[in-house]
Amino acid sequence: AGAESLQRMQRAGGLQAGLLPDPYSGINEELWRWIGETSWKISGSFCIQKIDRQKKYTLEIDSLDTCAEIYINGTQAGTSDNMFLKFRQDITDLLQNGTNSIDIIFAPVPSVAQEREDKYFVKHPWNKINAYPHMQHVRKVQCHAGWDWGITLMVCGIYGKVQIIESKEADLQDVLIRQHVEKNTAYLQTELEFESDSSV
Repeated sequence: AGAESLQRMQRAGGLQAGLLPDPYSGINEELWRWIGETSWKISGSFCIQKIDRQKKYTLEIDSLDTCAEIYINGTQAGTSDNMFLKFRQDITDLLQNGTNSIDIIFAPVPSVAQEREDKYFVKHPWNKINAYPHMQHVRKVQCHAGWDWGITLMVCGIYGKVQIIESKEADLQDVLIRQHVEKNTAYLQTELEFESDSSV
């Protein structure tokens, strides 16, 4: 599965089409504000000729920026609201033989941030360094909302790879290596985390 990054589409696409001026020139960034205040959708398709029902199919996306709903063949497969965590979801039961569709819908982050602020009894001050308030409630690159040294360019989209991982018995989730040194000897302790539907 694959999807083109909206970050590139939003900036390069708008510039190439002559629809928007360079956001890094003057105060042109104001003409780009609507991008971050709008919902966006990425759609694509992928083909699996024959589903092996003895296997598990996991959708893995390196980074979703930021508040997203993921659909496979029209059914919601999961949600994500942290661009710093890899998205992983078992989609085995949502797949069909042949062509499959994938849709990712991104919510406007400023609206999400405001909604989360409104839920708190104790309100948080806004120092107005960011163009948008309450960004501390969203796990997104904070400078996208504008800082004293940078423009406001509230993009969204996909970073890195989008892939479907097939596994039959166990799926390696994480590797942790601890090191302990005594004099001239280093000792390594390795911990492997697996996910499995069976007692592997």
